[in-house]
Amino acid sequence: MAKLINQQIAWTGKLGGMVGYSVRGKHYLRSMPEKVRNPRTPAQIAARKRFAAVSKFAHSTAGIHRAGYASQQNPYGAYCSSLWHEALTPDGEIDPRRAHLSRGPLKPFAPLGAASGRGWTLLMWQ
Repeated sequence: MAKLINQQIAWTGKLGGMVGYSVRGKHYLRSMPEKVRNPRTPAQIAARKRFAAVSKFAHSTAGIHRAGYASQQNPYGAYCSSLWHEALTPDGEIDPRRAHLSRGPLKPFAPLGAASGRGWTLLMWQ
């Protein structure tokens, strides 16, 4: 059973036989499992492939989804859930045509100005 630990000495990761982790800003400490089951069944391999495809695609968008899912409590989680349910094909690949980078209201694009120099351009907006 995990125990809630003091916020000042919190850490995440493995330390000896203990594991520290964080859930919704609260830090917990638990012991390492004695035995880890890691079956390589076809179903588990397929599930890992689907999860890896969603994770890789979400990271490849380089945070663009943060603006599109800003109204969600966890933008990255909402984006991954959207990819999982709407863009993941049965063979475990992401269909980019069905990947939505935004959900809910977006702020309108309102350019404030632009500046340029040698080989670069900076655009500023709200």
